[in-house]
Amino acid sequence: MLFSDEPARTGWAEILALAERLAPEVRLVPADAAEQVRVLGLSHEVMSEGAMLWCARLLAIEAGRATNGREGFPLQAARYLAPRYRSGTVPVPLLRARAAGILSHLATELARSSGPGFCGDTISAIDLYSAVAMHALVPLPDGLYPMVPAMRAAFEWMGRSLHGAMPAALIAHRDYIVARHFQLPIDL
Repeated sequence: MLFSDEPARTGWAEILALAERLAPEVRLVPADAAEQVRVLGLSHEVMSEGAMLWCARLLAIEAGRATNGREGFPLQAARYLAPRYRSGTVPVPLLRARAAGILSHLATELARSSGPGFCGDTISAIDLYSAVAMHALVPLPDGLYPMVPAMRAAFEWMGRSLHGAMPAALIAHRDYIVARHFQLPIDL
């Protein structure tokens, strides 16, 4: 993210910190210290290097390379992304287990909440990050989020590769958050 003459921000945490500073009246990180740690910790497990989305992308990169693009990412995309994600450094079963474990933990944390979001009735960063992550694993319909067919197939493959690990509650949560907090259809 570029803002004014400040240094560019490329990581989710730095972008979130800037958003909190620029619009303090719309808090995405709770004021309560324990809830801050929870929201930021869960966000880290979804968005950071080595976390859930990282593992799912690596699964799609590995599959694309192994199948000449019939599974996972198209071969050209897999080849492009492979060095950026250090493809081949973590065994596929460990990637799958890590992603599945985080999905399970997210579902447990969501179930602990007193409301529809991770922080009850209040929207937080993890609500948004979780919704976007679930879209990457189970894409929204084309009418809500048009995608290039090859990329849609790759994203759908990522979700299928985690067969049985995708909690329905996280997809329902995604749909709830998207319907209330995203401008639809999403046009990038």
